[in-house]
Amino acid sequence: MLILNKKTTDKLFSHARSEYPKECCGILLGRRLGEQRIASAAIPTRNMADEAQTQFLINPLEIVRAEKTAELQNLEIVGFYYSHPDYEAIVSQAGVLHMIAGYSYLIISVKNGIHIRAHSFEKQIHRDMDAKSGPCLRCQFPAPPPAGLVPTCAEGGVISPLPGIIGSAQANEVLKLLVGGGESLAGKLLMVDTWRLRTSILPVHKDENCLVCGKHPSILEVENFDYEDFCGLKQDEYEIPVEGIDAEELAIRIENGDPMTIVDVREPHERAIQRFPNAIIIPIGQLARRQKELDPDVDTIFICKEGKRSILAINTLREAGYKGPMYNLKGGIESAKNIIFSNEAGWL
Repeated sequence: MLILNKKTTDKLFSHARSEYPKECCGILLGRRLGEQRIASAAIPTRNMADEAQTQFLINPLEIVRAEKTAELQNLEIVGFYYSHPDYEAIVSQAGVLHMIAGYSYLIISVKNGIHIRAHSFEKQIHRDMDAKSGPCLRCQFPAPPPAGLVPTCAEGGVISPLPGIIGSAQANEVLKLLVGGGESLAGKLLMVDTWRLRTSILPVHKDENCLVCGKHPSILEVENFDYEDFCGLKQDEYEIPVEGIDAEELAIRIENGDPMTIVDVREPHERAIQRFPNAIIIPIGQLARRQKELDPDVDTIFICKEGKRSILAINTLREAGYKGPMYNLKGGIESAKNIIFSNEAGWL
Protein backbone atom coordinates (compact mmCIF):
# COMPACT_ATOMS: atom_id res chain seq x y z
CA MET A 1 0.00 0.00 0.00
CA LEU A 2 1.31 3.46 -0.95
CA ILE A 3 0.71 6.40 1.41
CA LEU A 4 1.46 10.03 0.45
CA ASN A 5 1.15 13.27 2.39
CA LYS A 6 -0.69 16.27 0.92
CA LYS A 7 2.48 18.21 0.11
CA THR A 8 3.91 15.35 -1.94
CA THR A 9 0.57 14.66 -3.62
CA ASP A 10 0.19 18.31 -4.65
CA LYS A 11 3.72 18.26 -6.07
CA LEU A 12 2.96 15.19 -8.19
CA PHE A 13 -0.29 16.62 -9.55
CA SER A 14 1.44 19.91 -10.37
CA HIS A 15 4.16 18.05 -12.28
CA ALA A 16 1.58 16.00 -14.21
CA ARG A 17 -0.32 19.16 -15.23
CA SER A 18 2.82 21.03 -16.29
CA GLU A 19 3.98 18.22 -18.60
CA TYR A 20 0.58 17.67 -20.28
CA PRO A 21 0.04 16.45 -23.02
CA LYS A 22 3.25 14.48 -22.45
CA GLU A 23 3.71 11.89 -19.72
CA CYS A 24 5.49 13.14 -16.64
CA CYS A 25 7.59 10.80 -14.51
CA GLY A 26 9.53 10.82 -11.28
CA ILE A 27 10.80 8.96 -8.24
CA LEU A 28 9.18 8.54 -4.82
CA LEU A 29 11.31 8.57 -1.66
CA GLY A 30 10.17 7.42 1.75
CA ARG A 31 10.19 4.55 4.22
CA ARG A 32 8.74 1.04 4.36
CA LEU A 33 6.58 0.04 7.31
CA GLY A 34 5.42 -3.55 6.96
CA GLU A 35 3.24 -3.71 3.85
CA GLN A 36 3.05 0.08 3.64
CA ARG A 37 5.27 2.35 1.57
CA ILE A 38 5.13 5.86 3.03
CA ALA A 39 6.31 8.38 0.42
CA SER A 40 7.39 11.66 1.98
CA ALA A 41 9.25 13.21 -0.97
CA ALA A 42 9.14 13.17 -4.76
CA ILE A 43 11.88 13.85 -7.31
CA PRO A 44 10.54 14.92 -10.75
CA THR A 45 12.63 13.57 -13.63
CA ARG A 46 12.87 14.21 -17.33
CA ASN A 47 10.93 11.85 -19.62
CA MET A 48 13.56 10.39 -21.98
CA ALA A 49 11.11 8.34 -24.10
CA ASP A 50 10.86 9.01 -27.83
CA GLU A 51 7.07 8.66 -27.64
CA ALA A 52 6.70 10.91 -24.59
CA GLN A 53 2.92 11.27 -25.02
CA THR A 54 2.35 7.56 -24.46
CA GLN A 55 5.51 6.27 -22.73
CA PHE A 56 7.99 7.28 -20.08
CA LEU A 57 11.65 6.50 -19.54
CA ILE A 58 13.79 7.67 -16.61
CA ASN A 59 17.52 8.14 -17.11
CA PRO A 60 19.30 5.52 -14.92
CA LEU A 61 21.69 8.24 -13.75
CA GLU A 62 18.75 10.11 -12.22
CA ILE A 63 17.83 6.97 -10.28
CA VAL A 64 21.40 6.71 -8.98
CA ARG A 65 21.29 10.35 -7.89
CA ALA A 66 17.91 9.77 -6.22
CA GLU A 67 19.34 6.83 -4.26
CA LYS A 68 22.17 9.05 -2.99
CA THR A 69 19.70 11.79 -2.04
CA ALA A 70 17.52 9.28 -0.22
CA GLU A 71 20.51 7.89 1.68
CA LEU A 72 21.47 11.37 2.91
CA GLN A 73 17.93 11.85 4.25
CA ASN A 74 17.77 8.36 5.78
CA LEU A 75 15.15 7.39 3.20
CA GLU A 76 14.97 4.97 0.26
CA ILE A 77 13.29 4.75 -3.13
CA VAL A 78 9.83 3.29 -2.49
CA GLY A 79 8.31 3.76 -5.94
CA PHE A 80 7.86 5.73 -9.13
CA TYR A 81 5.10 7.90 -10.58
CA TYR A 82 3.99 8.85 -14.07
CA SER A 83 0.97 10.35 -15.78
CA HIS A 84 -1.51 9.12 -18.38
CA PRO A 85 -2.52 12.10 -20.57
CA ASP A 86 -6.18 11.79 -21.62
CA TYR A 87 -6.36 8.21 -20.36
CA GLU A 88 -7.46 6.36 -17.25
CA ALA A 89 -5.11 5.76 -14.31
CA ILE A 90 -4.74 2.06 -15.07
CA VAL A 91 -1.59 0.08 -15.74
CA SER A 92 -1.02 -1.03 -19.35
CA GLN A 93 0.34 -4.36 -20.58
CA ALA A 94 3.73 -2.79 -21.24
CA GLY A 95 3.62 -1.15 -17.81
CA VAL A 96 3.09 -4.48 -16.06
CA LEU A 97 5.98 -6.09 -17.92
CA HIS A 98 8.37 -3.31 -16.95
CA MET A 99 7.38 -2.93 -13.30
CA ILE A 100 10.00 -3.89 -10.73
CA ALA A 101 8.83 -6.00 -7.82
CA GLY A 102 9.00 -4.36 -4.41
CA TYR A 103 8.12 -0.84 -5.58
CA SER A 104 4.87 1.10 -5.84
CA TYR A 105 3.82 2.73 -9.11
CA LEU A 106 1.50 5.74 -8.97
CA ILE A 107 -0.37 6.57 -12.18
CA ILE A 108 -2.00 10.01 -12.50
CA SER A 109 -4.81 10.49 -15.01
CA VAL A 110 -4.69 13.95 -16.64
CA LYS A 111 -7.48 15.03 -18.98
CA ASN A 112 -7.45 18.37 -20.79
CA GLY A 113 -4.61 19.50 -18.55
CA ILE A 114 -6.47 18.74 -15.31
CA HIS A 115 -5.60 15.82 -13.03
CA ILE A 116 -8.65 13.59 -12.54
CA ARG A 117 -7.54 10.73 -10.29
CA ALA A 118 -4.56 8.61 -9.32
CA HIS A 119 -4.08 4.94 -8.50
CA SER A 120 -1.07 2.99 -7.24
CA PHE A 121 -0.02 -0.49 -8.33
CA GLU A 122 2.54 -3.08 -7.26
CA LYS A 123 3.97 -6.13 -9.03
CA GLN A 124 3.87 -9.55 -7.41
CA ILE A 125 6.25 -12.16 -8.77
CA HIS A 126 6.03 -15.50 -7.01
CA ARG A 127 4.31 -17.17 -4.12
CA ASP A 128 4.68 -20.45 -2.24
CA MET A 129 1.61 -22.11 -0.68
CA ASP A 130 0.55 -24.54 2.00
CA ALA A 131 -1.71 -27.07 0.26
CA LYS A 132 -3.52 -27.96 3.49
CA SER A 133 -4.54 -24.68 5.08
CA GLY A 134 -2.77 -21.79 3.39
CA PRO A 135 -3.85 -19.74 0.37
CA CYS A 136 -3.42 -21.09 -3.15
CA LEU A 137 -2.42 -19.40 -6.40
CA ARG A 138 -6.06 -18.74 -7.32
CA CYS A 139 -6.58 -16.83 -4.07
CA GLN A 140 -4.17 -14.20 -5.35
CA PHE A 141 -5.03 -14.45 -9.06
CA PRO A 142 -8.69 -15.52 -9.37
CA ALA A 143 -8.68 -15.45 -13.19
CA PRO A 144 -5.98 -15.67 -15.86
CA PRO A 145 -5.38 -12.69 -18.16
CA PRO A 146 -7.28 -12.64 -21.49
CA ALA A 147 -5.87 -14.99 -24.11
CA GLY A 148 -3.15 -13.35 -26.17
CA LEU A 149 -2.62 -10.40 -23.83
CA VAL A 150 0.60 -11.70 -22.25
CA PRO A 151 3.52 -12.62 -24.57
CA THR A 152 4.39 -16.31 -24.75
CA CYS A 153 7.59 -17.61 -23.15
CA ALA A 154 9.19 -17.65 -26.61
CA GLU A 155 8.25 -14.00 -27.16
CA GLY A 156 8.77 -12.52 -23.71
CA GLY A 157 10.80 -14.96 -21.67
CA VAL A 158 12.72 -14.24 -18.47
CA ILE A 159 16.38 -13.71 -17.61
CA SER A 160 17.91 -17.20 -17.85
CA PRO A 161 19.03 -17.73 -14.21
CA LEU A 162 15.59 -16.81 -12.79
CA PRO A 163 13.83 -20.20 -13.28
CA GLY A 164 16.71 -21.94 -11.50
CA ILE A 165 16.59 -19.48 -8.60
CA ILE A 166 12.82 -19.84 -8.17
CA GLY A 167 12.95 -23.61 -8.67
CA SER A 168 15.60 -23.96 -5.95
CA ALA A 169 13.50 -21.84 -3.58
CA GLN A 170 10.45 -24.04 -4.27
CA ALA A 171 12.48 -27.21 -3.66
CA ASN A 172 13.70 -25.73 -0.39
CA GLU A 173 10.10 -25.09 0.71
CA VAL A 174 9.11 -28.68 -0.12
CA LEU A 175 11.99 -30.04 1.98
CA LYS A 176 10.91 -27.92 4.96
CA LEU A 177 7.34 -29.20 4.66
CA LEU A 178 8.55 -32.83 4.42
CA VAL A 179 10.76 -32.67 7.50
CA GLY A 180 8.43 -30.38 9.41
CA GLY A 181 11.09 -27.83 10.27
CA GLY A 182 12.23 -24.34 9.44
CA GLU A 183 10.04 -21.33 8.71
CA SER A 184 7.61 -21.96 5.85
CA LEU A 185 6.58 -19.39 3.25
CA ALA A 186 2.98 -20.62 3.51
CA GLY A 187 0.65 -17.63 3.34
CA LYS A 188 3.42 -15.32 2.17
CA LEU A 189 4.51 -13.81 -1.11
CA LEU A 190 8.19 -14.08 -2.02
CA MET A 191 9.17 -11.35 -4.48
CA VAL A 192 12.45 -11.81 -6.32
CA ASP A 193 14.15 -8.99 -8.23
CA THR A 194 17.20 -10.59 -9.86
CA TRP A 195 18.09 -7.40 -11.72
CA ARG A 196 18.83 -5.61 -8.45
CA LEU A 197 19.46 -8.84 -6.47
CA ARG A 198 16.82 -8.06 -3.87
CA THR A 199 14.07 -10.11 -2.28
CA SER A 200 11.16 -9.22 -0.05
CA ILE A 201 8.33 -11.14 1.64
CA LEU A 202 4.74 -9.96 1.99
CA PRO A 203 1.78 -11.68 3.72
CA VAL A 204 -1.02 -13.07 1.55
CA HIS A 205 -4.48 -13.81 2.93
CA LYS A 206 -6.62 -16.81 2.08
CA ASP A 207 -9.71 -16.07 -0.03
CA GLU A 208 -12.67 -17.80 1.58
CA ASN A 209 -14.54 -17.60 -1.75
CA CYS A 210 -11.70 -19.19 -3.74
CA LEU A 211 -12.95 -21.80 -6.22
CA VAL A 212 -10.07 -24.14 -5.32
CA CYS A 213 -9.43 -23.83 -1.57
CA GLY A 214 -12.33 -21.70 -0.26
CA LYS A 215 -15.21 -22.79 1.96
CA HIS A 216 -17.23 -24.05 -1.02
CA PRO A 217 -14.73 -25.13 -3.71
CA SER A 218 -16.05 -26.00 -7.17
CA ILE A 219 -12.75 -26.96 -8.82
CA LEU A 220 -11.89 -30.34 -7.32
CA GLU A 221 -9.47 -31.87 -9.83
CA VAL A 222 -7.01 -30.93 -12.55
CA GLU A 223 -8.86 -30.39 -15.80
CA ASN A 224 -7.64 -31.64 -19.16
CA PHE A 225 -8.17 -28.99 -21.79
CA ASP A 226 -6.60 -27.52 -24.90
CA TYR A 227 -3.84 -25.15 -23.78
CA GLU A 228 -3.41 -23.74 -27.29
CA ASP A 229 -7.04 -22.68 -27.24
CA PHE A 230 -6.74 -21.47 -23.62
CA CYS A 231 -3.76 -19.26 -24.52
CA GLY A 232 -5.43 -17.88 -27.64
CA LEU A 233 -3.09 -19.62 -30.07
CA LYS A 234 -5.97 -21.19 -32.02
CA GLN A 235 -8.29 -19.33 -34.33
CA ASP A 236 -11.98 -19.51 -33.49
CA GLU A 237 -13.96 -21.04 -36.35
CA TYR A 238 -16.45 -18.15 -36.07
CA GLU A 239 -13.72 -15.51 -36.00
CA ILE A 240 -13.18 -13.41 -39.10
CA PRO A 241 -9.87 -14.60 -40.64
CA VAL A 242 -6.95 -12.19 -40.46
CA GLU A 243 -5.33 -11.56 -43.80
CA GLY A 244 -1.57 -12.05 -43.84
CA ILE A 245 1.38 -10.92 -45.89
CA ASP A 246 4.70 -12.79 -46.04
CA ALA A 247 8.09 -11.18 -45.54
CA GLU A 248 9.11 -11.40 -49.21
CA GLU A 249 5.96 -9.62 -50.39
CA LEU A 250 6.37 -6.94 -47.74
CA ALA A 251 10.00 -6.42 -48.80
CA ILE A 252 8.92 -5.90 -52.42
CA ARG A 253 6.26 -3.37 -51.38
CA ILE A 254 8.78 -1.47 -49.26
CA GLU A 255 11.33 -1.43 -52.09
CA ASN A 256 8.65 -0.15 -54.50
CA GLY A 257 7.65 2.60 -52.10
CA ASP A 258 4.02 1.45 -51.92
CA PRO A 259 1.88 3.60 -49.57
CA MET A 260 1.28 1.74 -46.31
CA THR A 261 1.65 2.02 -42.55
CA ILE A 262 3.72 -0.49 -40.56
CA VAL A 263 2.81 -0.78 -36.88
CA ASP A 264 5.21 -2.50 -34.46
CA VAL A 265 3.37 -3.86 -31.39
CA ARG A 266 6.44 -5.39 -29.72
CA GLU A 267 7.79 -4.36 -26.33
CA PRO A 268 10.73 -1.90 -25.98
CA HIS A 269 13.28 -4.58 -25.01
CA GLU A 270 12.40 -6.56 -28.15
CA ARG A 271 12.81 -3.53 -30.40
CA ALA A 272 16.17 -2.80 -28.80
CA ILE A 273 17.43 -6.20 -29.97
CA GLN A 274 15.95 -6.11 -33.46
CA ARG A 275 14.30 -3.11 -35.04
CA PHE A 276 12.05 -2.74 -38.07
CA PRO A 277 12.59 0.27 -40.36
CA ASN A 278 10.01 3.05 -40.59
CA ALA A 279 7.52 1.36 -38.26
CA ILE A 280 5.13 3.25 -35.96
CA ILE A 281 5.38 1.98 -32.37
CA ILE A 282 1.98 1.37 -30.75
CA PRO A 283 1.66 -1.19 -27.90
CA ILE A 284 -1.45 -3.36 -28.12
CA GLY A 285 -2.97 -1.76 -25.03
CA GLN A 286 -2.91 1.67 -26.73
CA LEU A 287 -4.27 0.67 -30.15
CA ALA A 288 -7.93 1.47 -29.52
CA ARG A 289 -7.30 5.02 -28.27
CA ARG A 290 -4.61 5.74 -30.88
CA GLN A 291 -6.40 4.42 -33.95
CA LYS A 292 -6.75 7.96 -35.31
CA GLU A 293 -3.01 7.89 -35.97
CA LEU A 294 -3.66 5.30 -38.69
CA ASP A 295 -4.76 6.12 -42.25
CA PRO A 296 -7.79 3.98 -43.18
CA ASP A 297 -7.17 4.70 -46.87
CA VAL A 298 -3.90 2.74 -47.00
CA ASP A 299 -2.91 -0.76 -45.92
CA THR A 300 -1.72 -1.14 -42.33
CA ILE A 301 0.77 -3.97 -41.67
CA PHE A 302 1.09 -5.17 -38.06
CA ILE A 303 4.30 -6.83 -36.90
CA CYS A 304 5.46 -8.59 -33.75
CA LYS A 305 8.12 -11.22 -33.10
CA GLU A 306 6.31 -14.34 -34.36
CA GLY A 307 3.06 -13.06 -35.90
CA LYS A 308 0.73 -13.94 -33.01
CA ARG A 309 0.38 -10.68 -31.07
CA SER A 310 -0.12 -8.84 -34.35
CA ILE A 311 -3.23 -10.95 -34.97
CA LEU A 312 -4.49 -9.93 -31.52
CA ALA A 313 -3.75 -6.31 -32.46
CA ILE A 314 -5.86 -6.53 -35.62
CA ASN A 315 -8.78 -8.12 -33.75
CA THR A 316 -8.49 -5.43 -31.07
CA LEU A 317 -8.83 -2.68 -33.66
CA ARG A 318 -11.74 -4.47 -35.33
CA GLU A 319 -13.59 -4.52 -32.03
CA ALA A 320 -12.79 -0.82 -31.61
CA GLY A 321 -14.48 -0.07 -34.95
CA TYR A 322 -11.47 0.60 -37.17
CA LYS A 323 -12.45 0.05 -40.84
CA GLY A 324 -9.16 0.39 -42.72
CA PRO A 325 -7.43 -2.58 -44.41
CA MET A 326 -5.16 -4.47 -41.98
CA TYR A 327 -2.64 -7.24 -42.58
CA ASN A 328 -0.55 -9.46 -40.33
CA LEU A 329 3.13 -10.11 -41.13
CA LYS A 330 3.18 -13.91 -41.29
CA GLY A 331 5.78 -15.36 -38.95
CA GLY A 332 6.52 -11.92 -37.54
CA ILE A 333 9.86 -10.18 -37.68
CA GLU A 334 11.55 -13.56 -37.26
CA SER A 335 10.53 -14.39 -40.83
CA ALA A 336 11.96 -11.11 -42.14
CA LYS A 337 15.30 -10.94 -40.34
CA ASN A 338 17.24 -12.38 -43.29
CA ILE A 339 15.80 -9.96 -45.84
CA ILE A 340 18.07 -7.16 -47.06
CA PHE A 341 16.57 -3.77 -47.86
CA SER A 342 18.71 -1.69 -50.22
CA ASN A 343 17.69 1.60 -48.57
CA GLU A 344 18.65 0.25 -45.14
CA ALA A 345 22.18 -0.85 -46.15
CA GLY A 346 22.08 -3.76 -43.75
CA TRP A 347 20.26 -6.74 -42.37
CA LEU A 348 17.04 -6.47 -40.46
